[in-house]
Amino acid sequence: MLSFKSLTIPKIQLYLRDRGIVANGYKQKDLASLAEAVEKLNIPYDPNFLADDVDSTIQDRLRRAGCSFSDPFTIGGYDEDFSGIPDFSLYDIFNYLLLQRSDYDKRKLKAYKSAEDYRLFYDGHVQELKVNYLKVNSSVCVFIGKVRPTQRAKTLTGKMTYQCWFVVDKTLGDVKAAYCECPGGADGACRHVAACLYELEAFEKKSVTDGPCQWKKRKREHDEPVEVERMKIIKPRFLT
Repeated sequence: MLSFKSLTIPKIQLYLRDRGIVANGYKQKDLASLAEAVEKLNIPYDPNFLADDVDSTIQDRLRRAGCSFSDPFTIGGYDEDFSGIPDFSLYDIFNYLLLQRSDYDKRKLKAYKSAEDYRLFYDGHVQELKVNYLKVNSSVCVFIGKVRPTQRAKTLTGKMTYQCWFVVDKTLGDVKAAYCECPGGADGACRHVAACLYELEAFEKKSVTDGPCQWKKRKREHDEPVEVERMKIIKPRFLT
């Protein structure tokens, strides 16, 4: 942890401002205490992306999460074998979203099943979810997912899905960092990331005798538009 007690007031204010916090009129001692609290919370540098340097911010986020690589999309070793995934619950999802999104509050958590991100998961928009356990001594594992867009057949870049990743602590199940390639996913808390988190939480581990413990895409449980040629039209019959 950085030592703020020896820093001047302008330097501490700059540190806080780089993390989206404006603190004027404080004594040096109080500013140092505030900066120490911010450091413990792992608030990312430039959380509002005012410097518009997304790559540097993501690399800093990964470094804080304990990752030595700069792009989870480019590393190999991803698998659908979920036998070694950490325990992951709704609490871990809510804890992450409450810290990352201003629109998540107590009221929204009570009705989370009506939120758009949960509907993405429930309606089967998560097309792929894989895990990379990294090294044996690594404290985290990385998941990558692919999620279909809701309002159009393809993404804004012409792809069939948005790709995202998130880092999870192997012991505690905490979400340490996340990112999505969608227009609003740079902060790691978009609906596509959240849908993948719900997908992970819904996965049920199997015992050794039950066969392979692999993630499989769930069938969509609701009706969806189809081409006319694929429709089967039946004339109703009425009893007389």
